[in-house]
Amino acid sequence: MMTTQSNISSSAPTDDVPVLPEYESHHLIEGLREFALEDVGTKGWMKQHQVIERLNMQAHYNTQKMNEEFVTEGLILANKIKTIVHDLLLIDAWKTRILPLIQSKIERANTLKLYFIIYHEATVLNLLEIVLFNSAACEAGADALVDLVDYCAKKIGALGSWDDTQAIDEDHPLASAQTTLPLTTHLSSLSLIRHLTTHLSSLPYTLTTRLLGKHDMICALVWVMERAPWQRRRREGKAWILERFGEGGEWRKVVGEDVERVTGWEAQTWLALYNLLLTDECRQKYQFNTHNHAVVLKLKPHLTATVLDQIPPLTSLLRYLEELSLFTPPEPGTTGTLLTGFVEEVPLVMEGILRNVDLEKIGESTLTRLVDDDEETVKGLAETYTHPTLSTLLPDAPKCANPDCPNRSTHTATQRCSRCKSEWYCSRPCQVKNWGEHKKVCDLLRAAI
Repeated sequence: MMTTQSNISSSAPTDDVPVLPEYESHHLIEGLREFALEDVGTKGWMKQHQVIERLNMQAHYNTQKMNEEFVTEGLILANKIKTIVHDLLLIDAWKTRILPLIQSKIERANTLKLYFIIYHEATVLNLLEIVLFNSAACEAGADALVDLVDYCAKKIGALGSWDDTQAIDEDHPLASAQTTLPLTTHLSSLSLIRHLTTHLSSLPYTLTTRLLGKHDMICALVWVMERAPWQRRRREGKAWILERFGEGGEWRKVVGEDVERVTGWEAQTWLALYNLLLTDECRQKYQFNTHNHAVVLKLKPHLTATVLDQIPPLTSLLRYLEELSLFTPPEPGTTGTLLTGFVEEVPLVMEGILRNVDLEKIGESTLTRLVDDDEETVKGLAETYTHPTLSTLLPDAPKCANPDCPNRSTHTATQRCSRCKSEWYCSRPCQVKNWGEHKKVCDLLRAAI
């Protein structure tokens, strides 16, 4: 069964409602806590996942409506920014160390809860993208920002050599989570680095040394710009088409004037580079040699007139690069090290997460929990993901949920599953074809509504 978009639009005014009142958000924020690696997927952890998702939705709602940002303020006042960063690093550690141990043992019937666990990383990143825009929130991150910089450096390093041609096992229960979700989480790290570099002057001095010295974030971002993982070319019939990756996690065909438009991901990369190359704090501390000098100059061809028209401050960056091209740097190793004389902070959050853990034992307990469809947890997830405001927060128009739909990248889905109201389709045949995959989620959400 479906409802058409015309039916939905008639009830649009009731869709535009806050996810959380301010007093409730403060209560939920106070209850946030730091979990251990073995807690991921437990009832308590799943409940906090729902809380963070609701806070994320409300934070985006506040930004979209230009309301008071009480979610960000609440996290700062309750000293929970470090807790959110810990949550991000925890799920990253789980996905890199626990998931590979159990991936071959996962049964299709037990993937619903696992999908929410995997998706949690994107939820936390979405929340941090909003929160860390605020300078006070960055300052409240304190020593956890060292771990956050390391996390972003790992993701950005992978983006510089991103391979989108790797084959995906379509029959694997987690196939849908292995396609676009990894690229979404990696690209989100660009926004975090942009925010951190914007507020560097008010952050610990050693954070700059870690960005410029240990990770050489300038060169890492140059390689991201060279690779441009947010776009790809593929053959469609006899012609090659350009596709770009949107904030909604979908590849879209780009034509006409949109080809020249700077994407959000590209803009974040440019602004981070602008901050690292032109702010006084960084210019005084970053030492050039023949290697990084040649890498940074690779930016010049990318600063086209079209890009400068859309991001005017980059004119100063182009001027800087022209001056830099006249400079003859020394060979690597012939100059002093970056920022000597300062004690480097170490990433304590990830160290604490991985201390004295039995990975095999955690993997076994996770498999056991996957088969337990706790009714309270399922109901909570259903209430969160069927909230009427969610559709108004989507960055892009909905796309057909049928992965084999030939019109998925070019057409907007106008028909919605009338049972769970969580999936969109472009036609009845697409819904029928996808019913085998969607049925279990639909039944659970429907039962909980």
